[in-house]
Amino acid sequence: MISLAQYLTEFPEESDRPFQSLKAAKPKPEKKPSFEHLTLVSDAPAKTKKKKSVPLQFEAIPEMGEAEAALDEVDFDAADFGFDADMATVDLTAAATTITEADLDAARAEGQEAGRAEALTEAEARVAVAVAEAVAAERARAEAEKAEAVNATRLEVLAEEGNQLGAMVIDKLERIEAALRTSLASVLKPIAIDARIRQTVEDLAAAVAVLSLDGRALSLQAIGPALLLDAFAEALGERRGFVAFEANETMTDIRIECDQTTLETRLADWKNALEEALQ
Repeated sequence: MISLAQYLTEFPEESDRPFQSLKAAKPKPEKKPSFEHLTLVSDAPAKTKKKKSVPLQFEAIPEMGEAEAALDEVDFDAADFGFDADMATVDLTAAATTITEADLDAARAEGQEAGRAEALTEAEARVAVAVAEAVAAERARAEAEKAEAVNATRLEVLAEEGNQLGAMVIDKLERIEAALRTSLASVLKPIAIDARIRQTVEDLAAAVAVLSLDGRALSLQAIGPALLLDAFAEALGERRGFVAFEANETMTDIRIECDQTTLETRLADWKNALEEALQ
């Protein structure tokens, strides 16, 4: 049977040793010492290995107790950190620089000169900018005036050329119209007059036929130029015997007299109207 002392400890938070038995321990037999013979292996001096230096980051950190002990050994009351030095021994007046009125005047004059130079530089820059802007504006104005003058000149030249071309076209048209009128007058006038005479003669022949419908003899007399009378007689045909013809070259129309009825052509008026139209 196994005793409980072998499984439990008396103070587990301080030691892991189990309870000891109160029985007397049996003495263990001692071993006899044994001696071995030494054998010489080499007579060369023994070699020692060099110790490797430990890196700084791996060196052991001193315990806080040693640092506190070192601080306890320091006498702060007797230590002199330089705060109790005699301030009177320091000559501050020797280190200070004496500033005179002349130095102030010189500094003031230097500042004024620097300000004047800066103002002059700024004024020159402004003047340069103003001059550049004025030159650019003058150039733009000159370009605008030039473009306006060129446009006005172009319009004037175009108007003058247009007037000249218009006058030339009108003159050419007038010449063409005159030539056409002359040609038409010389060509169409005889044709138109001949057609008008033929139509007039036929109308007169029809009128004479109306007057002689009953077949009895009438007192008809035709007076006019011989050319028109010949054409009128030809148009009458068989009825020409009813008409007495009388040639009169001073007349331009044919006048027919039948009792109290008078018929007269208007060829003269028509010729005048035609000539006016062809002029």
